[in-house]
Amino acid sequence: MKKILKRILYGFLILIGIIVLLAGYLGFRFWYGTRDMCPAETQKLNDSVFVVKDKFVNAYFFKTSQGYVMVDAGVNEENFKAQMEKLGIQPEQVTTLLLTHTDSDHIAAMALFKNAKVYMHKDEEQMVNGKNGKFFFLRVHWKYGPYTLLNDLDTLNIGGLRIQIIHTPGHTPGSCCYLFNHEYLATGDNVAYKNGKFIHFTDLFNMDTPAQEAALKKLPELNTTPVILMAHHGIVRQKSSAVEIKKMLNTYFLVTINLTGLSHKDMGRMYGEKIRQAMPSYDTVMDAMMKDQFDLLKQAGLSFDVVKQRAVALLQQIRPEYRDEIEGMASVFSGTKDEPGDGRFSRNEFLVWQFYADVVRPTQCSASAAFADASASGNTIVGRNLDWYALKDNSLAKIHTITLIHNGSKSIACINFLGQLTPVSGFNDHHLFGAILDCETGAAYPPVQGKQSYHFDLRYALENDSTIEGLANFMKDKDYTFNHLIFLADEHSAGVLEDNIGSKVRGLRTPSSKVRAGSEWGIPNTFATVNDNRLPGNFVENPESQSNIKRWSSLKSQYKSQLKSGKIDIEKMKLIAGFSSADGNAKSSGALFRSNDHAPTLQSIILKMDTYELWVAFAPQGKLPMKPSYLQVFRGNPFLQN
Repeated sequence: MKKILKRILYGFLILIGIIVLLAGYLGFRFWYGTRDMCPAETQKLNDSVFVVKDKFVNAYFFKTSQGYVMVDAGVNEENFKAQMEKLGIQPEQVTTLLLTHTDSDHIAAMALFKNAKVYMHKDEEQMVNGKNGKFFFLRVHWKYGPYTLLNDLDTLNIGGLRIQIIHTPGHTPGSCCYLFNHEYLATGDNVAYKNGKFIHFTDLFNMDTPAQEAALKKLPELNTTPVILMAHHGIVRQKSSAVEIKKMLNTYFLVTINLTGLSHKDMGRMYGEKIRQAMPSYDTVMDAMMKDQFDLLKQAGLSFDVVKQRAVALLQQIRPEYRDEIEGMASVFSGTKDEPGDGRFSRNEFLVWQFYADVVRPTQCSASAAFADASASGNTIVGRNLDWYALKDNSLAKIHTITLIHNGSKSIACINFLGQLTPVSGFNDHHLFGAILDCETGAAYPPVQGKQSYHFDLRYALENDSTIEGLANFMKDKDYTFNHLIFLADEHSAGVLEDNIGSKVRGLRTPSSKVRAGSEWGIPNTFATVNDNRLPGNFVENPESQSNIKRWSSLKSQYKSQLKSGKIDIEKMKLIAGFSSADGNAKSSGALFRSNDHAPTLQSIILKMDTYELWVAFAPQGKLPMKPSYLQVFRGNPFLQN
């Protein structure tokens, strides 16, 4: 009997020892897993976003026109209510409660919110109906009434707040994040933050850490959303979001896009949503511009339906990544009624906007450059004027834009208009510049099937080429809708691709190229182009085209005049590109800066190719000035990110 009792005692002591060791191990795991937890203090982040700290966990509130939207509901009802009172928020003001998951420290104060509609991911229902529990013995005792189940990527629109649910299983089967207007990401217990990095949550509290790790790898929003709102690790403000838009000097928009680690479709969607935030009137402005444009085109018998069909066909010919960007943006501008002038920017109107120069013939522009011994620095200085149709109130002046696309070695800068995904003028991080110019030959618009977009091809070439010759070779054999020119420059020289479709002599004209008799330039270490071809055998325009003849003469005289007093620098290039002659009209006086013309100069660009120093004269709304007023956009390399 004594032996039996002794064995029982030994067994009991061993069991106690195992329990103590297990408790110690779990205690150590608990301490180790929670030692870095640091929830944010109760506070107001801004006029619309608030934080409540309930002991060791955070909940978040978003103020909308339809009441407060709230994420999670804390660990202690009494304390939670006291923290809300500090912010002046009453429980009855909460109309929406979003649950990242249903652990007890995220739902304890739910009884306070009797007016709130409750949402959770559909895979979390097993955690509240008794079918599943954490660690096989902990079950949620749900006593909070009805709830609505959501699917991955479902979207809610509540009082002007766009909310997307993102399923991130692992902590629990239905754990999820909520993305608010691509500005805030509420992560619940899906993410921890340690040593400046986002990592998976503590293993001890996860039901399936490998699943959580896999879900986080598919969550680019973790790196692209400006503010991350975590449950136990506080708030992280990222240095920058994937897409940022700022209004500069009340004159132009600076768009910064970081494509690194971001899908092209997500980029497009985010860009569209950021436009809506930065310029709430964008839809009406663009729709009005479309109406003005097509009222003008009706005179030539061109309707919106015809142009739309061209754009739809071209969409199928561009590279998949660009098509994804368009689809992403089009999901934001999703109006279904194609009626320019109705105040809505429809999906098809947006599509036409992306292919504008491919489906609606652009107008006259000019460009020139000084380099080598003609340049004060010895490197190329570019002067380029973008001329476009004179629309009512110069509506395009409302959306002047500099677009920076950061994408490693494929980074480019575009001088264009808000919402455009392609450069009208642009340059890359290899000191290569490209800009489109019209070159009318009188040919009828061809069938679009099989044609490509020279706008999108210019973007691709700038993303992938580093030389004038490489870019010209890429584009000179493609089948495009319109004949055109591509003005090109690098640090050491300049040229123009005479892209006359079907011509046997279609190709690059450089300073050393033989040209048609009587069309020579003749000024060493400089180069210029207007809207015509000059390679022998290429299309010869109507000799009565006074606009090209007189602007060519003006470019020559301006260069000769400026070179008499020394080499060309930034200020002298401003005088050349900004030459408005007597009346600001190209046809009557050879004005380069066209302030009184059917095709006024919307953007006059001066770029120093070695340093990226960039000056732009953006046409203002209303009446154009006779002389351009240049703003410095970049002092140095814009591709260097902080």
